[in-house]
Amino acid sequence: MGIEWVRPGGTGVDIAPMGRFGVVLVGFVPEDATYFDYHHSARDTIQTVDPEHLEKGTVAIAALLHAVAERDESLPRVKTDRGRR
Repeated sequence: MGIEWVRPGGTGVDIAPMGRFGVVLVGFVPEDATYFDYHHSARDTIQTVDPEHLEKGTVAIAALLHAVAERDESLPRVKTDRGRR
C-alpha cells in the first residue's frame, strides 16, 4: 500500500481533544508534495481531491483499523492533555 512508516503519537486538531478521554487516536499523514496547495484554503473542496489518493488513504486507514480490530489484546489507552481548553 505504500505505507512508509507507522509511529505512535500525533493527531490532528479535529480529533486531539478525544485523547484526554483515553480514546485511541489514528492520524493519517498523506504525501504532501501538493497537499498544502489546497488544504485549508478557499479551494479546499472535494472537487480538488485526487480520487486515487483518496482511495489509497482510505484503504490504508481501513487496513490499519482492521488489523487493530483483529488483535487479541486492546491497544493501550493513554490519556493526554492535548486538546484541553
